[in-house]
Amino acid sequence: MPLRFVFLSYVISFVNLGIYWANHHHLIHTVSRVNSSIIWANLLLLFFLSLMPFATAWMGESHFQPLTVAVYAVLANLSGVGYYVLLVAIRRSNRIMQSWSLL
Repeated sequence: MPLRFVFLSYVISFVNLGIYWANHHHLIHTVSRVNSSIIWANLLLLFFLSLMPFATAWMGESHFQPLTVAVYAVLANLSGVGYYVLLVAIRRSNRIMQSWSLL
């Protein structure tokens, strides 16, 4: 398989991680209170995102075999789940502060 496809997989992963980083950056700036549920949810998201380079390299080295592409897709979806869990934890933790801002 030509090297350009392997490079393309790295570019796609880089863009994907960049989008998560930017959204994470903006999301964290909305937080007024941090508790342990936010910290654990954040760690869950970071764990899934930290596996993306592994999946990308494995996919490129194995010439995009179906199993490696499936693992990459599952990790991409788990990253989305992790981001959602973080979002819910932030909303629950900062609900009291949000109600005060309406007054």
